[in-house]
Amino acid sequence: MCIDYTDLNKACPKTLFPLPSIDVMIDSTVGFKYLSFMDAYSGYNQIRMSQADEEKTSFVTEEGLYCYKVMPFGLKNAGAEYQRMVSKVFKEELGEIMEAYIDDMVVKSCTGSDHVSHLERVFPKMRQVGMRLNPKKSFFCLSSGKFLGFIISELCIEAHPDKCQAVVNLKSPKSIKEVQGLTGRIAALNRFISQSAMLCKPFFDVIKNKTQEFVWGPECQEAFEKIKEYLSTLPIISRPIKGEPLFLYISTNDDVISAALVREEGGVQKPIYFISRILREAETRYSMIEKSAFAVVTAARKLRPYFQAHSIRVVTNLPLRKALGQFNLVAAAGAKSIRIRSDSQLVVNQVLKEYKTQDETLIQCLKKVEQLMDGFDSVLVEHVPRGQKETADALSKLAKSGLDKDRPITVLEIPSPSVELPELAVFQLCHEEEWYSPIWLYLTEGILPQDKNLARKIKRWSLEFTIIEDELCKKGYHHPWLTCVGKAKAAELLNETHQGICGNH
Repeated sequence: MCIDYTDLNKACPKTLFPLPSIDVMIDSTVGFKYLSFMDAYSGYNQIRMSQADEEKTSFVTEEGLYCYKVMPFGLKNAGAEYQRMVSKVFKEELGEIMEAYIDDMVVKSCTGSDHVSHLERVFPKMRQVGMRLNPKKSFFCLSSGKFLGFIISELCIEAHPDKCQAVVNLKSPKSIKEVQGLTGRIAALNRFISQSAMLCKPFFDVIKNKTQEFVWGPECQEAFEKIKEYLSTLPIISRPIKGEPLFLYISTNDDVISAALVREEGGVQKPIYFISRILREAETRYSMIEKSAFAVVTAARKLRPYFQAHSIRVVTNLPLRKALGQFNLVAAAGAKSIRIRSDSQLVVNQVLKEYKTQDETLIQCLKKVEQLMDGFDSVLVEHVPRGQKETADALSKLAKSGLDKDRPITVLEIPSPSVELPELAVFQLCHEEEWYSPIWLYLTEGILPQDKNLARKIKRWSLEFTIIEDELCKKGYHHPWLTCVGKAKAAELLNETHQGICGNH
């Protein structure tokens, strides 16, 4: 009999007893040669209700009013209470020879003799509390079997064939509700599917458009066929070994971030976990470097047990290390110990006080560096010759290199100098004809060239420019505005970059 306890559940406070992590439990079960799977028979009904609460479970039938004397199915705290009981009864066995998630239990052993002794430890405790097992769902001394929706064995973790077949046998959805059912079935297999969010994005777009008439277009059908094809050859998941380093591969695009956690064995990399997420609203406007960092953060939150137990090496073609190579970002991330590497022997020795600093401006800069370094528990400053640091001169070459306009560029705006500099008086001696002069004249005085084609181009180009404090500025990719300079100023900037104070850095 099924009773609707919706109103009762709303009135009851939620039990705060936590359920164990399924992923951790599955990983802890792999690697054992002998496994016994047990399922409690109507597990919830094996726990007595408090006599004072029995009447709260009352229900009406044709024969009269009845209530439960045992814990019924449908109560929101039933699962947590059963888990509390299991954790209390098998306190000494859980995590060592046994795993239990509510009423699903498995006893694990490396040898046959150990397995018999482990079962001899578990069965008396079951008898003590009156726990009964379901003979149709309990299997003993197997090398592999089904546990929490996975097929586990001594060597690996596999997706349950029934879950895969349920998706493969589905026909094309004809309503939003059927699409939601499809995404729910796929979500149960996300650990095995690389970039699942990207594959399922057409389905999510259909679900979002609830105001419009349901349309299952060619893009959705193509994604549906790809999912079916992928499920026919799902990868086998491996279990990490205690203490070994793991690799996190990051993938990003305009709308989706994905990550794959893998381990290496005998020169072959084996997947452990795939995660994927669709970006929302403001997240879609992140630059590629920000999306990659966000992917790492998302993976760290989702895969927290792996990050806590293993050293993780992030593999990506984007310069994440550079993004974290600034004092303020490192401090904001909560770092306590840092290592600074520079190819400038002069700067390194000045920071280490091996060389004396005489220039007033450099003295102020050095004080600022010392102030920042005081915020860390330990700071190691090293000199690295330029020949051993391939990207040492990348920044100095950036000023004269053409920017890739197709690639988003993150611009960090510093509102004020790090140190106070003496005020300088700047005089403009002349205003010669520059590349931006036609745009300047059009924006300030509305003057256009007589050539109609050129005038039309000037109007179109001017949409990306504006006047800010008597200076012509061009709109950046993500802000701020970029100041336009002429030939003389450009030459001055290049000269300062390569031969000025930063020339040897």
